[in-house]
This record gives sequence, structure tokens and C-alpha cells, in this order.
Amino acid sequence: MQKVCDVLEQLLTGGVVGKYAIGGATVAGFHGEPLATRDIDVFCFLNVSEGSFLVSLEAIFKKLSELFF
Repeated sequence: MQKVCDVLEQLLTGGVVGKYAIGGATVAGFHGEPLATRDIDVFCFLNVSEGSFLVSLEAIFKKLSELFF
């Protein structure tokens, strides 16, 4: 979990994504009955060009590949 948060903070400070939130069963474990899931749901605002009709995830994939490959 901490590694995921560290990567999210790098994406945020690098301007790749805007604000983000963690949801799903991960959050439910903090507020209720813990569940044994092995995923983390992340919701974030994407930085898109004004007037753009399409959203590209290329910047996210590029940054993640720089961090991990």
C-alpha cells in the first residue's frame, strides 16, 4: 500500500495526474470489515488540454514505465 501511495505522490508532484483518492475494498478495510482483496482502486483527475474531446493516458503510462523499467 505504501509503495502505491509513493508512486501516486510522484505522479501528482510531477503533474501527470491531479488530485487522487483510493477507494474500493482497500478503503472499506479502514472503515469496516476488512476484505481480502489484492487490488487498490485509484480514482484521479487527469490533466487534459482545454477543449479536448479525448482523454489520453499516454502521460501516465510513460511516467510509470520510466519509474519501473
